[in-house]
Amino acid sequence: MKGKRHFVIKNERHHHLHGGINSFSHVLWHVTTEQIEKGYSCYSENHRPDGDIGYPGNVEVTISYILTNENTFTIIRQQRIKQLLSP
Repeated sequence: MKGKRHFVIKNERHHHLHGGINSFSHVLWHVTTEQIEKGYSCYSENHRPDGDIGYPGNVEVTISYILTNENTFTIIRQQRIKQLLSP
């Protein structure tokens, strides 16, 4: 991060655990479902602005759950940082 120090919010005494007080497990996700050729798909996404609870960069997280007609279950998770903090 270009030599800059970043400080995240503490949520467990003197520590920052599991993404902090407002982690992705505590927020609403935008979810879409659709029937695909081989079964069903559920796609969810969430965004965090630059500096949110101390993390640098705009973060985009997507998760896809796919259940096929052959009873296979796949999870695809992706994270992207869209831009870093200004110098």
